[in-house]
Amino acid sequence: MNQNSDSKIIGMLNEGELHAALKLHYGGEGARYEEKIQGFVADVVRDGVLYEIETSSLSGKERKYRELSAHNEVVLVYPIALKTTLVHKQDGETVRKISPKKGYFFDVFRQLVFMPTIIDLFGFSLEVALIEQEVDRVFDQGVRRGRGGWRKTGRRLINFDSAKRISGSDELLNMLIEIPDGEFSVRDISSITNWPLKTARQYVYCLRHCRRISVSGKTGNALLYRLEEAPA
Repeated sequence: MNQNSDSKIIGMLNEGELHAALKLHYGGEGARYEEKIQGFVADVVRDGVLYEIETSSLSGKERKYRELSAHNEVVLVYPIALKTTLVHKQDGETVRKISPKKGYFFDVFRQLVFMPTIIDLFGFSLEVALIEQEVDRVFDQGVRRGRGGWRKTGRRLINFDSAKRISGSDELLNMLIEIPDGEFSVRDISSITNWPLKTARQYVYCLRHCRRISVSGKTGNALLYRLEEAPA
């Protein structure tokens, strides 16, 4: 093993397996890892592009990406698991089972609501990595007020299925199979996309903050919206 490979592994020992695996996926030949840039540490720098891997919430992360994208091309990678295998470990036994919970691309809106306008920044893109993962869980008596429960201890990449990139609010609008004509509600968006109502609400929230839609009225307790021209 060469010195460069050693340094990659050493630098990843203290981070989660999923995070480390995604860094290597987006790295490759000639990539630099843990690069200090503008007071921040970038996960991967490859061909002049900064790749940042976020495996937890995007809450509170906006300032970092605004500052980095002011002088660099930045791709923020957020993984969503299409399939999850739960690995339960208890009393020396290991049991694997497929989680009934499946992830979908549109789950990213739950995170984008924390910083919706950032996708319109020049040089910034949000890439949704659709993956399969294993999640390690151990039984812990201290969970759930002493009654015991399963506690997550780690996540592992099993397969990288595909990736979808969002590089602006135009691409958010293009996710609609049918562009609403005139006024529309969150329920209308849910019907057009087949997304859950909660997801449609998050999507509309992002479009509203990107100034691609505006409130135009109300019917009952539901707000009505109208499409706006892209801001200059």
